[in-house]
Amino acid sequence: MTIEMILFLAVFAVTTVLVMLGLSRFKEERAKNTALKVFAWSCFITHISVMWQTSLTNAGSGFVDRSILWPIYFCNVIMYLLLILATMKKDTKVFKIIATFTAYAGVIGALVTFFDYKYPFHDDGGVYSFERLKSTISHALLLMGSLYLFVGGWVKIRFKNILPYTLGVLFCGFVGGLLNWFFIARGIDPDINAMWLRHTALEGTPFTGLVMGLISIGLVALFSLTYEFILFTKNKKKGIRELYFLQETKDYLINFKTKLTNRRFLIQSISILLFTIFTLTMVIILSTTYAF
Repeated sequence: MTIEMILFLAVFAVTTVLVMLGLSRFKEERAKNTALKVFAWSCFITHISVMWQTSLTNAGSGFVDRSILWPIYFCNVIMYLLLILATMKKDTKVFKIIATFTAYAGVIGALVTFFDYKYPFHDDGGVYSFERLKSTISHALLLMGSLYLFVGGWVKIRFKNILPYTLGVLFCGFVGGLLNWFFIARGIDPDINAMWLRHTALEGTPFTGLVMGLISIGLVALFSLTYEFILFTKNKKKGIRELYFLQETKDYLINFKTKLTNRRFLIQSISILLFTIFTLTMVIILSTTYAF
């Protein structure tokens, strides 16, 4: 890692903390919604700005990566989800599920991108392309927007968040598998590697999208559980004697028998199970069939 990259990360970290501290003072829902929309739309517009830049250079002709419009990569999906969240009603169950996944995934995806690709600097320490610079800015906005889902109070760090996060990872796997199949079957791009399902995401490592997804689930579980332990220690003085996830697990098990008689609950559970089985099967088949 170059000195320039270390300085960039340090400045960016301080800036992010200051911005989040400032936004934490917003208490009205209208102000919070506006802030989320600013992050979401700024991230999206910055992401696609390379199309305008390309049209104004090289006599109006050029090339932009397919991921500018198609959700080829993990961060592309998070960017679009952040846009959707910015326009949704915040008191719905669907919003809470999507927001929980997006909050964790946006932070993980942006940080991995920064450290892996040395944004915004190349190995020689110099900014060398508009595409790289705009990607740095869009990932920075994605990180801030995802963090704001925590800071704004829409997502609380809890161990139970592992469930919506896992569903989100499965959804990304489904999107990647579908795109790989479509582009290969239509002969559009036989080398496509959506969600890194066919080849490793990090050169020289075995980290395919499937492996990275499993690792990220473990990290989210570990981080959330650690946070709950810290919170539990602080709240002991307030009379709280159990970790949140233990309380919630007990409540869930108590109500589970009652839920089994609820047709809606059964349909949702079976649908999630079938979706999980189908997605994992498709991802494994595509990964092995097109691995080489």
